[in-house]
Amino acid sequence: KLQANVSVTRSVSGKSKVTITLDEPHKLEQLIAKLEY
Repeated sequence: KLQANVSVTRSVSGKSKVTITLDEPHKLEQLIAKLEY
């Protein structure tokens, strides 16, 4: 199981910033690809 720590912060302008911390950084590109769809 992939462990991921996802935190979402909202700036004053209303835009959301998502920070993802993974225990397996080499899988980050795969995760980003999934989020884009």
